[in-house]
Amino acid sequence: MAPNIGRVSILVALAAVSIVHLINSGSLNGLIEATTGHVVIDESRLANWANLPDVANGQCTVDFVANACEDVNVHAASSTAFLTCGDPAGRVQWFPSSGYQPTTNRARFEEQYFKVNLKTGKRTELMLKGLPEGHDIVTHGLDIFPVEGDDSKILVFAVNHARERDSIFIFEHTLGTNVLNLAKSVEHPAIKCANSVAAVGPRSFYITNDHYYPRGILRQLEDKFGPWSWATSVQHCAVDEQDKVTCKEVTHTMPCANGLAVAGDRVFVGDSKNGSVSVYEMINKQPNDLRRIADIDVGAIADNIKILAGTQDPLVTVFPDGEELPLFLKDVSALGKTVFAPTAVLRLRADKNYTPELILRDDGKHLTDMTAADIDPKTRTLVGASFLKYGGFAVCKLPSSVNLS
Repeated sequence: MAPNIGRVSILVALAAVSIVHLINSGSLNGLIEATTGHVVIDESRLANWANLPDVANGQCTVDFVANACEDVNVHAASSTAFLTCGDPAGRVQWFPSSGYQPTTNRARFEEQYFKVNLKTGKRTELMLKGLPEGHDIVTHGLDIFPVEGDDSKILVFAVNHARERDSIFIFEHTLGTNVLNLAKSVEHPAIKCANSVAAVGPRSFYITNDHYYPRGILRQLEDKFGPWSWATSVQHCAVDEQDKVTCKEVTHTMPCANGLAVAGDRVFVGDSKNGSVSVYEMINKQPNDLRRIADIDVGAIADNIKILAGTQDPLVTVFPDGEELPLFLKDVSALGKTVFAPTAVLRLRADKNYTPELILRDDGKHLTDMTAADIDPKTRTLVGASFLKYGGFAVCKLPSSVNLS
């Protein structure tokens, strides 16, 4: 080794050690935050629904047929709830949205999809067909889209976090069966930290990326020094007839894009760090051309968004007392037993300028750390899902006092 090269290598190593020491000691925190677009959130804005009594949760039952159900979507025509579920212990090892985690030695992750018939109460695990053998299945957001001209079938769009890369699965499902047939696995560099998905066509959809860096040292820095104003947004992706995938950023950037839903030509995007929901309108009904028309402060950390069937109103699942994710990850088996996280569901009424209205609140005994909720108006049933909990979802019969029209 040449002497100069040796000296340079030593200096680089010493500089790296020094920087790591300064970061860990906090000496560089202020400078880094000031120069990276760090967003300071006013925590008092996120407590509008804190310390309130329970509302409409008197007929809630926790279901243990599935665990760690991050998202739920109700197919209103058949009164069927579809859920993406998983393994709480596995999610501590690998679940990108909850913090960077190094690749584990686990051979494969095999999470599940379930459906619940809300008329009969029947629970069914859905079998996956058409996936490559040995492929990681780590579930997250999902959405449902109709099959034109065939009311017996639907398309299920689902985020998947394989360790190699994120993708969006598009499944075909025949109602009444227990099979999801993979029609397309969509991959693109813009699908990198996917959280929610919302379909706008049979091969066209939006996603939120909830972080800028999917993994590695840069992701660790993002987790430590974020949230950043420029880090997350919504992508519109489409697959053409030659299977070419194109994606385009279609919203403003925000600290933590999370929940996502579409109603007609309106697109609703939740920012879980900022406690807000932005409302966009498709210009000339083009999904890749959006105009922001409103920002709604929901007064709490906001997670998934659904559309109340029969209306154009978003349902937003929120954490009214905050979410202590490091505590939950430390011992997922304690959730709902000794550790409780209150939850609430808000309806943003379109006829009242999207003013938030409390639909349900639970102290965490039934719906601890609930990340998503959807409602079937026909059976007056709310299904709530919790992405880390054993006993992964709850079914609640809503009282007549809750207005669903």
